[in-house]
Amino acid sequence: MLAILEELPVRSRARPLTRKEYHLLGEAGLLDRTELLRGVVIQKMPKSPLHIKIVERLYRFFQTISGDDLYIRQEQPLAIDGIGSEPEPDLALICAPYTDFEDCLPTTADIVMEVAVSSVEMDRIKARDYAAAGVAHYYLINVTDREVEHYSLPVDGKYSQRELLRTGSLNGSAGSHSFHLPLEDLFR
Repeated sequence: MLAILEELPVRSRARPLTRKEYHLLGEAGLLDRTELLRGVVIQKMPKSPLHIKIVERLYRFFQTISGDDLYIRQEQPLAIDGIGSEPEPDLALICAPYTDFEDCLPTTADIVMEVAVSSVEMDRIKARDYAAAGVAHYYLINVTDREVEHYSLPVDGKYSQRELLRTGSLNGSAGSHSFHLPLEDLFR
């Protein structure tokens, strides 16, 4: 169906959707389980029980260290206007009270985590969107290979550092909240 976009005359005339147009399509009931990446509507993958288990484990872990100044969002959109994206990360930690976002979507996060069972390549593509939004730390949790790709130091829409974790722990902080999560606990 989308092979037509491989044709140069078609591709040169195609245009991305704006976030506003994307929302209008959603309100009209024309979109289901999608996210907007650089103006393109992307169908989200179905969630496996393994994916759900890991996301829930992360969410519960971060709830234990959070306070009123740390907003934990699970599978909710970030509005990245500059590039026309509205990804829905599996987990986003924002150093601000949730009440700051009662009437708007967050435009960035301090930490974003994507759990990949079969979506590793798509989640690597999203790294550029998160870097463009100024997300300080992006963790791509590759469940199949039992490893974590940690991206940090966003500069000009790209991460300047990438660390591959196969053993040890996820260590970091979101504002005043430090965390230490052994990978063996995450992948058990």
